[in-house]
Amino acid sequence: MKIYVTALFITLLLVSGCSSDSIGSFEKKGDMDRLVVQKVVDGETSSSRTKTVTDADTIAEVLKKGEGLGAKTVAREEFDKEKEASSSYYTFRSYQGSDSPVYSIVVLEDGTFLVEGNENSPGLMKTTDTYEIILDDMKQLAGINF
Repeated sequence: MKIYVTALFITLLLVSGCSSDSIGSFEKKGDMDRLVVQKVVDGETSSSRTKTVTDADTIAEVLKKGEGLGAKTVAREEFDKEKEASSSYYTFRSYQGSDSPVYSIVVLEDGTFLVEGNENSPGLMKTTDTYEIILDDMKQLAGINF
């Protein structure tokens, strides 16, 4: 228990001292009751490119794919610029009992992950590498064919 508390304290110190060049990792934030996946093409989406997943095991498997990816914190401007520069991308918004997403993952077609937290876990992160295979795995697990 003492080792766990010490490790948690060190992690908190490292996270609180992060700058925009710091490396972190994405991790799943608790159990979710629904996951809404949308494909955005040229800034627009449609009901034919939207799917809601409600199976808790499937949601957990999809979100687990994004855990542990090396990432850095980024400014809002860089986050928005990345999305705007991509002609299409996928959004994975996870919910836990409310209409506000717990957090959102944007995955560009090249496999770059952008994660936006909420009031409990603020901040914007971008992967330091691309993960096209992980995007494909997430789409397959969620039964996405668009």
